[in-house]
Amino acid sequence: MPSPLGLPDFIALAGGRDWLQARGAAGIQPLLAEADCSVLAVLHPGQALSSATIARRVGWSPAALEPVLSRLESAGAVDKTPGGAHRVNPALVPRGSVFALEAKVKDWQKAVLQGRAYRSWADNYVVLLGEVGQVAVRRAAERVSHDGAGLYSSSGWVVRPRARRPAPAKRLWGFEHLYAATACSVPAL
Repeated sequence: MPSPLGLPDFIALAGGRDWLQARGAAGIQPLLAEADCSVLAVLHPGQALSSATIARRVGWSPAALEPVLSRLESAGAVDKTPGGAHRVNPALVPRGSVFALEAKVKDWQKAVLQGRAYRSWADNYVVLLGEVGQVAVRRAAERVSHDGAGLYSSSGWVVRPRARRPAPAKRLWGFEHLYAATACSVPAL
């Protein structure tokens, strides 16, 4: 799956099957621009916000925000109330956890570096190791544990990933890339 940063070997969506189905049923094209996700991430489905509040929360000028809001409204991602406030389409609120999996036969250090980059948008990463020695497994486990990430070797789980969340806008950006990948192919669920 092409992601916001890098190309993980595998992606796992845990507990988000209903989100993926609702996202597809919404009929909204994937929103892959980081700016779009920055705006959407400050919106809520149940609470409409004024343009001024959105601009302040995103850190943009109202002039920079208006074309993005207009585009998102045209796409069906944002609803505008009769009073001029905005709320996000509920189908765009991520549910579940996305894990980026990086498989390496030997170079666990490269897998950890790649996994750390994926954590900018994924809930966490897991390194999948092939047949390596005990010293390599121990060193990889130390690095991965420090990150709160996961390590899986040929003998099973060495370190299980801990729950974490990236910044809301980056997380939404990752979920939108996941949706784009599944909209173009049939994922293994």
